[in-house]
Amino acid sequence: MVNSDRLDHKLTGRVVCFLQLPCLSLSRVGIATRQVRLFFGKFEGHMSDEAAFLAAIASAPEDDTARLVFADWLQENGDPRAPWVRNRLVRSFMGPRCEDPVPAMVAALTSGKRFVDARRAARAIGAHAVAGLSQLLTRETPKVREWAAKCLGAIGPTGREALPALLAALKDTERSVRRAAITAIRDIQPRELADTTALQNALRDEDWTVRSRAEQLLGKLGAKSVAAEQFIGNLDDDDPAIRRDVVGSLGLLGTEESVTAICRAASDRDPNVREAAARQLGQVKQQRNEVIGPLRKLCRDRATQVRRTAAFSLAELRTEAAPAVPELLANLKHADEEVRWRSARALGLSGVQTDEVFLALLELLAESGQDYGNWVIEALDSWPRLTGSALPVLLAYLERIGGSVYHQRYAMPLLGRIDAPAGAVLPTLLAALRSNEEWITRAASDALGQLGDEAAVPELVAAVHRESGRSNAAEALARIGRSGLAALIELLADESAEVVAAAVHGLSHAGSKTGASVVPRLRELLRQLTAEHPQLNQQSYWRAKSLVEALQAIGPSATEAIPDMLPLFRERTYFAPRLVAGALRSFGWEAVLPYLPRLMEVMRDPTCSRGHSELAFALRMLGWQKPAFAEALREPLRGAMLALVDWPENQKQQYRAVVYPILVGALGSLGPVGTDAVPDLLSLIALPGADAKLLGDVVTALGQIQSPAAVPELRRMLVEGEEAVRAKAAESLALLGEVSEPVVASLMEALTDRGPRVRKATADALGQLCPEGAAVRDALKRAMEDADKGVRDRAGVALRKVEKRRSVGNKTAK
Repeated sequence: MVNSDRLDHKLTGRVVCFLQLPCLSLSRVGIATRQVRLFFGKFEGHMSDEAAFLAAIASAPEDDTARLVFADWLQENGDPRAPWVRNRLVRSFMGPRCEDPVPAMVAALTSGKRFVDARRAARAIGAHAVAGLSQLLTRETPKVREWAAKCLGAIGPTGREALPALLAALKDTERSVRRAAITAIRDIQPRELADTTALQNALRDEDWTVRSRAEQLLGKLGAKSVAAEQFIGNLDDDDPAIRRDVVGSLGLLGTEESVTAICRAASDRDPNVREAAARQLGQVKQQRNEVIGPLRKLCRDRATQVRRTAAFSLAELRTEAAPAVPELLANLKHADEEVRWRSARALGLSGVQTDEVFLALLELLAESGQDYGNWVIEALDSWPRLTGSALPVLLAYLERIGGSVYHQRYAMPLLGRIDAPAGAVLPTLLAALRSNEEWITRAASDALGQLGDEAAVPELVAAVHRESGRSNAAEALARIGRSGLAALIELLADESAEVVAAAVHGLSHAGSKTGASVVPRLRELLRQLTAEHPQLNQQSYWRAKSLVEALQAIGPSATEAIPDMLPLFRERTYFAPRLVAGALRSFGWEAVLPYLPRLMEVMRDPTCSRGHSELAFALRMLGWQKPAFAEALREPLRGAMLALVDWPENQKQQYRAVVYPILVGALGSLGPVGTDAVPDLLSLIALPGADAKLLGDVVTALGQIQSPAAVPELRRMLVEGEEAVRAKAAESLALLGEVSEPVVASLMEALTDRGPRVRKATADALGQLCPEGAAVRDALKRAMEDADKGVRDRAGVALRKVEKRRSVGNKTAK
């Protein structure tokens, strides 16, 4: 029978757990325990057997306390069902007698029910479910086989016994089953496989997911080279279909041997194999210089489909395809349209911008229609400027494609880059600007902005007043110059809020050319926006974005608008605070310094907690610009610490996790200049709830500042806290450069720390400090016998440094 005192202890723990009363008095715990005891009272004399527990559970099925006490009893008796009883989902498959859940789970899957529940339950059951689920991989119903594989994958690494059945499932006739099987093998994470044939065969599967995951698994198993060797042997097979599939598999493997073999396959007698080789050569990530020669040869292939694919692959290689320009130029006159257009695209991406290439592309565009003309336009788009000879060809092309909005929107902007009299281009662009199609008006605006002709200003102003494309027209005005900027500034006084918003958007693209005279109006608009929208919606956010970016573009002369930006730190999302923080960084430390008290108020305001991390990062970046500014970060840090006392707990946690590390990093970046910040940093170590990340950052900052006052605390942190913190304490002691007897003694003791990371960092620290004494050398020699290879290696390096310094010192003394 269960010991009465032990049962009391167990029940008391369960009562406290379920009542969730952290302040529960002992008397109330006792009362709650007695109430549970009354529940168990009629079974107490029989609590030594399972039946009594099951009876107690059955009498109150909604009460989890009895069930969890039963799970504890099972655990004490070494019964594997204990964790299953605690899991609600697994328990639903166990039945009222808490039996093995696997048979019921298998039955549910077989009947096509509870697929998702079974997958989640399999994750909790673990390896025990492997045998039952593996049997389902041979059932007639594809859905059952698929979900059996998914359940096995959910088990994870402990389900390695399922690997043979899953590898066999890679031959399943159903694509979904093969995909689930290969995914399950990936999730099980096999460390090694005696036979990788099934994975090699999966490289030839019709499903891309199966092929790519098989390649990943072969890579993790270190079996790519072996697989490549076997595939390479099949390149001499008499069946061209097999040779083509082998080329695809070699491309997936991507090893050096594979690339070499694919290059050889580029000379295969079958055009389908050569086409497969051309396709794979464009996907090569390494040895790209080796593939240019075969691709140039394939560009001259007698088979049209091979030339098409070779040109496509050369486009994938971009500028590395420059040596193939002669072949691509020749293909611009090929009889097949697709060969011509693909070659044109490859030429545009090759980066070769000679007159010969330009004229050849123009000649091709002159005969292009809607089907492939965009490929030539894309090629010409890589030229920063186009000669006047392109104008008649482009105008004729625009006339041929007529009202095709899709094609005009890509071709129209090229007119703005032609070195020809503006009068020859302007009528066409202005006519397009008046179009009812929004995409055409946008393209025309972009072209007019590039053209930069002030004669277009009145038409662009009119376009800003229309509903479609007004933002693009405003951007064009900003690019035209003085008259365009003057027009935008006038539009700021327009009665239409949409027109004003478009004008602001245009000014945000004008840069410092706008001038400080417009700052008061922008400030007024920003204040008005934040007053009308305390929390921004999507539309008001984009307006705020344009206003902040316009002020930011003006530069330091717009810093008087900083107070008007601060309400954006109260946004519930990070987007608006990020805008303001970016503006602060661009203004520079000198311009922001007068507003530091206002920024401190934001740091202390819990309603701005979403923006604290962005503001802290901006202050940190400004601190890097000027150490004197970074010293001022101690004040917001101290003020924020005091303000945290009255903050809600969730905001405190967020601040500690995100903002403190940024500010601490800024203080550490001061180096020795930041000695006065050491007390503030030390106070963070004692902060309630400080996690290992914050403590590690503080320890690192103390080492960067290199203040001797930090030595006692660093020595203490060397033996306390988590492993990462102890390791950083060793690194910081090395940065301080102090080789006093207490410091050296602490480091020698840390060489025996339980954490290998600490021992490695300590060995590095001793190697950096090179303290004298036989005790140090003996400690390092002992560390060279450490169980961890990294510790042994670093201790050896440190010992050599210490010995070298000792020998140099002896020579100097002599």
